[in-house]
Amino acid sequence: MDGFQGRVHSLSKPAAEGGRMNHVLIIDDEADFGFFVKKNLELNERYAVAIATDGWTGLKMARETQPDVILLDIMMPQMDGIEVLKQLRNQNISPKSAVIMLTARKDPESITSAIGLSSAMYVVKPIEMDILERKIDSLMKNREIENSIHTEFAGCLSAQPSVLDS
Repeated sequence: MDGFQGRVHSLSKPAAEGGRMNHVLIIDDEADFGFFVKKNLELNERYAVAIATDGWTGLKMARETQPDVILLDIMMPQMDGIEVLKQLRNQNISPKSAVIMLTARKDPESITSAIGLSSAMYVVKPIEMDILERKIDSLMKNREIENSIHTEFAGCLSAQPSVLDS
């Protein structure tokens, strides 16, 4: 084990001018990998990235920060990524966070477990950073579309008593 296990690493940056900062939480016991992804995502100043190097710390950070996206490794000591995902979903810890499983595991059981627990995507390491950014951007665009649809149709779904009484 490296000396980073259980530590929380985060740096806040201001959003790029006119843009919204997307908050990403990386939960991965490989600290070097987490720092690599963090550094690359923050280059374009659209992402604020935090890192948790174990599942327990990741759950705590997800509860406190409600990130837009969680990049979650499966193979971690003490609490693996599948258990973290179960906790996130079953305890409603971070209900609006999209979870991308980002892992070296490509066996059908791991993929089925993650999809069954509503992970948004399952990505096998290694991955090119530009592809990972596109996947995150795609999730964020889909979320914006869903939010605008909910907002647009929210008024249609609430019944007006005066209309129903006539």
